[in-house]
Amino acid sequence: MKKGYTIHRATEKDYDFILRLNRENVEVLAPMDLDRLLYFERVTELLWVAEADGKLAAFLIAMREGVSDYDSENYRWFSERYPCFLYVDRIVLDSFARGKGLGSFLYQQVFEHAAGEGIPVVLAEIDTVPYNAASLGFHRQMGFRQVGTQAVRKGTVEVSLQERLIAEKYNMSSKKAPSSFENGAFFIGRFFRIRRRGWHRWGSCPRRHRSRCTFPGQPGPGYFQW
Repeated sequence: MKKGYTIHRATEKDYDFILRLNRENVEVLAPMDLDRLLYFERVTELLWVAEADGKLAAFLIAMREGVSDYDSENYRWFSERYPCFLYVDRIVLDSFARGKGLGSFLYQQVFEHAAGEGIPVVLAEIDTVPYNAASLGFHRQMGFRQVGTQAVRKGTVEVSLQERLIAEKYNMSSKKAPSSFENGAFFIGRFFRIRRRGWHRWGSCPRRHRSRCTFPGQPGPGYFQW
């Protein structure tokens, strides 16, 4: 881990910091009160707090597919197109920690977590109206690419919906899957085998997600190929 930075799962003692930081940046974030934070604590894959030289400096919220009661328009957009993913809901840095590489460090930790869990893609959205040039440039440097756009918040905000593929960079597959999907089967995972008239695969997604990480169907726009 980068010298001076540490990460831990948020606990109750971190809640005031998270709520304060979200409140200070609410013009570019969805509002969050304590009830909303406790909801995130229940449903998120990652609820991280980062420290810089022992001082609270940032927090991160990311969740897996399958959170059916999450009311984010952007999460729903991704859920309709990707069967297995890690969605970064927000990364928020305190003002003193910006421009020092902490954002890149956090994303690298997210990518490594996704790779370790067999998750093939990390997803995020960036505002384009109002235009957030800094965030768009940062996500481009981190390897994200646009796969769609939409208007949210009753049309007052437009976003670029982006993906960052994990499988190729981290060599999660020991085989090369065909570029077309045989017999209409959609599959992802670290280990798989294809049959002529069907499919079967044992993947590396956590057990609670396996039913969602592999199922018959077709990939959505922008979805990865091995």
